[in-house]
Amino acid sequence: MDFPGFDPDKEYMVVDPPSGSRYGFPKVFDFKPSGDPITYDAELEEWFLGNGYPQREIDAGMIKYCRYWTQPRVQPAPVAQPSPTNVVEFPKK
Repeated sequence: MDFPGFDPDKEYMVVDPPSGSRYGFPKVFDFKPSGDPITYDAELEEWFLGNGYPQREIDAGMIKYCRYWTQPRVQPAPVAQPSPTNVVEFPKK
């Protein structure tokens, strides 16, 4: 699938098929097709099956009606390192 303006270095794609909440969706859509247009549909179906979406939903054509959106990739905040300016020493008894 081609998503104009999608930058995988800055964001990730999320997919939510119909009734997806019953099967653990929405999920990160990390589908990597082989590039062969003949096998694309079968590869996409395998991705959904491997991620818990049932065959009966796929057979009913439900993966054609998915919602897709992007989420920014967030870098974890740096952990503050103790320094002499933020260390509190308590008096010894």
